[in-house]
Amino acid sequence: MVPVIAETMQHDVFISYSSKDKPAADAACNVLERNGIRCWIAPRDIVGGKSWAEAIVAAIKSSKVLLLVFSKQSNKSQQVAREVERAISAGIPVIPFRIEDVVPSESMEYYLSTPHWLNAFPPPMEQHFEQLTLTVKNLLGEPVGGGPSIRPDPPEGADPSIWKRPGLLWGLGGLAVAGALTVAAIVSVPALRPAVCDMAAQNAETDATRVNAFRYIAAESSDPAANIRDWTRPEDNLWVERSPKSVAYFRTVGRVHVGRCDGTVVSKEEEPKLELLISDKDCEARKLMFRRRPSCDWNFLPPMEQVE
Repeated sequence: MVPVIAETMQHDVFISYSSKDKPAADAACNVLERNGIRCWIAPRDIVGGKSWAEAIVAAIKSSKVLLLVFSKQSNKSQQVAREVERAISAGIPVIPFRIEDVVPSESMEYYLSTPHWLNAFPPPMEQHFEQLTLTVKNLLGEPVGGGPSIRPDPPEGADPSIWKRPGLLWGLGGLAVAGALTVAAIVSVPALRPAVCDMAAQNAETDATRVNAFRYIAAESSDPAANIRDWTRPEDNLWVERSPKSVAYFRTVGRVHVGRCDGTVVSKEEEPKLELLISDKDCEARKLMFRRRPSCDWNFLPPMEQVE
């Protein structure tokens, strides 16, 4: 009896990459599979007789995580962009594994403003594979064993205190791994911090970019005055939102980069899971965004006005 070969192999991770980055993609695949994580990677796993496009679409749909080997080559690849878009549309988590220090192109930034970011530089790349394996296992819901939690080093220009917190590794949906850290790693940090899925701010806040006050209109209605929200920053780490009927206080969480802008994340004192992103003055879009943790996804609010 001839065995029946499945059209799409059973796998956990779809690896998206530019053909020029094949050595890096193959290396990541080998490490993950040695750790018991099943991967799908082209052209290795394309079944004979099936078109390339059909195989790619079927493999993405069957995956639980998409690993993007992110570089200057994949950043401008239309094929890679389509694969990422397909995963996002299907609700599949995307992990960009940056093998080069590259800012997402306009065609990529729409999809990559909120997922996990893992850096595979500086070289050698091999030293970053353990963090990649831990992150994938977290998303798959697999145990990662005892020992210390491992988190990525803060990117250049990021505040290290935002990224280091004893015993926690945050991931998509608020996944966390408990672990033990040495006393030297324990630092004083805010109660909350941006999730690993946030990209660190590319620049430190300066007098030219610092926002001290702004206004936005919460919603359109017959009485716009009732929806005015005036924000002021009386202290470095404190924001006050005033409306005609209430006053709310927000504390600074950290700095992140979303789309093409840097900004400051703040959380509501009475409801810490509610976070807002206040874009810097030099952000042309003047974005104001919000999310409710453990979600990593930012949602747009009306634009910031009267920015000071």
